Amino acid sequence: MFVEKTKKRSRFVRLYFSCTKRESSCIYPGQTFFTIKSKIPKLWLHLMFLNLQAKSSAALRLQDSRVSSLSGCWDWLQTDRNDSFVRLVTASFPSSKEQQSLRQELWESRFFDVITLEPMSKHWSCFMCNNPEKLLGFIKPDGTPGITGQLKEKKGKWKLFKRWKKRHFTLSGDHITYQKTRNKLETLNVSHIESVRACRKKPRDVPRAFEIFTDDGASYKFKSNDHKNVERWVQCLNLALSKQRKPGRYHTVG
Repeated sequence: MFVEKTKKRSRFVRLYFSCTKRESSCIYPGQTFFTIKSKIPKLWLHLMFLNLQAKSSAALRLQDSRVSSLSGCWDWLQTDRNDSFVRLVTASFPSSKEQQSLRQELWESRFFDVITLEPMSKHWSCFMCNNPEKLLGFIKPDGTPGITGQLKEKKGKWKLFKRWKKRHFTLSGDHITYQKTRNKLETLNVSHIESVRACRKKPRDVPRAFEIFTDDGASYKFKSNDHKNVERWVQCLNLALSKQRKPGRYHTVG
């Protein structure tokens, strides 16, 4: 957990999630993480404390370095000094409504697109570590990720008049290519992709489309008639992104 400031000097919490397995095929290797900007830091801080307490054989003390780190985050976030950290961690367990808000935040951030629960170990890991057999379909002989096939891209200058246009796309190593016209080949470098998200209106919906967001603020939407094809593209693109990620570090403000 890391507390950050915006340009308007307001503060928010950024959460860092790591893959618990970190196999050779992991999409979050080394010091790389799945991150989200949380709108409900109070709940996350409470759960983090409860998790620490559950793993401890004795009652935790405020002087414990792990607890003091959480307390430091709370102090940085608080504007009302009467709402103390002790009051937070001694409150009752989060209600069903509060737990649902946590799940909703994770769903909206597309956490469940890339992190899944392994039934046997009960650990949360990236989809590639939990499903290593899928790697065989994504990795080319040279060791780079690749996938090819027809997708429909939503194109048009004006949002109201955008139409789906079918094209053949290829992800090969660190770039995506498609034939824009008979004589013109378009390329998007994977290094410019910030994130890839499956499009769902509700958590249980089967995704029929996915969206790519780039570092220049642009977004590209694609769909397929086969939801499994959408899943394959999202997974392969995330695998390609993992090859491009620069290691980051876990920070806690205390």
